[in-house]
Amino acid sequence: MDLKGNHLGSNIENSKEISEIVKGNNSINMLDLRTNDLGSNFENIKELVRGFKDNNSIEKLNINNNKLGSNVENIKELFKGINENKSIKKICLKENEIGSNYDNVKELCEILKENSFIETLDLRHNQISYDGKTLLVELKNKINRIKC
Repeated sequence: MDLKGNHLGSNIENSKEISEIVKGNNSINMLDLRTNDLGSNFENIKELVRGFKDNNSIEKLNINNNKLGSNVENIKELFKGINENKSIKKICLKENEIGSNYDNVKELCEILKENSFIETLDLRHNQISYDGKTLLVELKNKINRIKC
């Protein structure tokens, strides 16, 4: 399902509608939400998570360029839903300003330690600090299945 570049973050109702479409729809194997400014409102993330956590067919989630790093709660909520979903194997989070806050990277690493099914995580262009990169390398060394 390709919904990139539709300015969905500008109205919470958009996220609610997508959530309802995705929820329980097991014919969707890819959800592309890039460039929708979803991180501008935490409620957007909560609504989207409500939909895809109950979907067992999505394997690829592209949510790049959505300013998720503006609020550590965005990362927590997003991965809470991904951990409940268990079918998502590839996640693209590039260009989300995640590295702008060390706590974002720390939270991401803590969540990934608990996750046993993510295989690929794209974090390019997130301005991750040296300390944040160190956390990610340590995580990668512990969990060999994740390709970063």
